[in-house]
Amino acid sequence: MAQYDNVLGFFAGNEVTSNSSNTYASAFVKAAIRDTKAYIQQQGYRNIPVGYSANDDSTTREPEAEYFACAPAAASADFYGINMYEWCGDATYESSGYEARTAEFSNYSIPIFFSEYGCNVPEPRLFNEVQALYGSEMTPVWSGGIVYEYFQEVNDYGLVSQIGSSVSPLPDYTALSSQLNNIKPSRTMNSTYTPSNTPPPCPSPENAYWVAATALPPTPNQGLCSCAPPTWGCAARSTLPAENITELFGYICGSLGVNCAGINANGTFPGEYGAYSPCSDIVKLSFLMNMYYDSQKQVAGACDFGGQATTQKAQSATGTCSVLIAEAGSSGTGSVTATAGLVTGTGSSSPTGSGSGSGSSSSSTSKSAGHSVVGGLYGEMRVVVAIACAFFGGAAIVLL
Repeated sequence: MAQYDNVLGFFAGNEVTSNSSNTYASAFVKAAIRDTKAYIQQQGYRNIPVGYSANDDSTTREPEAEYFACAPAAASADFYGINMYEWCGDATYESSGYEARTAEFSNYSIPIFFSEYGCNVPEPRLFNEVQALYGSEMTPVWSGGIVYEYFQEVNDYGLVSQIGSSVSPLPDYTALSSQLNNIKPSRTMNSTYTPSNTPPPCPSPENAYWVAATALPPTPNQGLCSCAPPTWGCAARSTLPAENITELFGYICGSLGVNCAGINANGTFPGEYGAYSPCSDIVKLSFLMNMYYDSQKQVAGACDFGGQATTQKAQSATGTCSVLIAEAGSSGTGSVTATAGLVTGTGSSSPTGSGSGSGSSSSSTSKSAGHSVVGGLYGEMRVVVAIACAFFGGAAIVLL
């Protein structure tokens, strides 16, 4: 997507942390931001911003925003969106909550905007909030917003209906168009944009509503995930169904008592991540099976697991691979610092990919069922193009 100059940015996740019960998930999204930004730079692409879109939860709203804006810069979001549905019907700047939200983020250090807005109760929508959002009280803080959504679906948030190739405007489209035609937001050119606010401190680990670790998961090391499996004498069968893999993890880590720290990833403060945690589930499972196999002196039957594993001739690791495996350690709890580079002396590799992620989320309570969300998945690092051909206004937005 870098070749298209109307792609303004990427969301690394949308409402991944939905409330105070799953704030640890944000550590994985922030790691995805870090790795995506690094990848863009490594590939020599143009400087495309990478950010995050949060829901409007009262307990996590401020600490979550602080978390994604705080240091280090290499992992902080370039922009921050909030899915905002507080203004419903014929509300006002004061009664809707917009005034309070603007005060809360008056000193925020990165561009912030409404990544979704447009409460659809009552219908048709009036979109009076457009005048406030692009008015003098909000533009010093907010960089406009994106109305949810363009095409009509079962949740009745659409601006237009589509039947085959025919697209027809709905009353909401007419109302929004009228409101947008009456605004005159101020703008800032990229060449003259100089941010004045400083990054906030990361939320305190003593915050009862925010427990995400500032120590982030390691960048997935494809070299380790690829070269280590051929050095093990026991491996999971590559065709295992997902439900079998889940059961085997529970059996090995629970009933068999194998130390699973090397494949676990805990985003709760202070943050604990095994060296093999970014690898695919098959690689992680093979690592555990081989640990058990070795602990049983490689006796016959110790690498069977009901026919779901198989023995193999373990190859010797050389070159970079030997360094990677040594850094990971026999229990997988070491810190891998060697670069993936060229890995030699290990033969063919097992499948690699992402481990289980933390991408589930729920939508704001004011929205109807059917609102779709996309989570940031650690390892896979699915990054969704979410801002393209969008209309923005406001003093804080940078015109590229």
